Amino acid sequence: MVLSISFLVPKTTFRDQEIKNFTVEINQKFNVLKEQALVNDDYFLIFFDRDIQEITVKNLLTQKTNTCMKLPKFLTLVKNSEVRIYGEKGIAPISIFFKDQTNNNLYRLTLQMGWGTVTFVKV
Repeated sequence: MVLSISFLVPKTTFRDQEIKNFTVEINQKFNVLKEQALVNDDYFLIFFDRDIQEITVKNLLTQKTNTCMKLPKFLTLVKNSEVRIYGEKGIAPISIFFKDQTNNNLYRLTLQMGWGTVTFVKV
């Protein structure tokens, strides 16, 4: 019976939940990076890589690079983008665009670290 109910749940519900999870995760990761940059006066380069569909973070002081997160399978970057976080200076507002391959919806990730906000909205 549980199995039959799961077939009735539309795929859009799962995709919408994945988008919500992605939004929460990216917000948490950027807040951690912002705090780390402020506390340690670190410099970070966050690279949104369209080819491998990953977000990587490079500490520009130590030159250490880590995969920050992978994108949900249905979501792709429109183009490569990069963001730099400079200690107390934060970053200037920037928008990064993603496309939902299943329904062609476009999403905008806006980072405004100076103001402490990260938003991810359908455009």
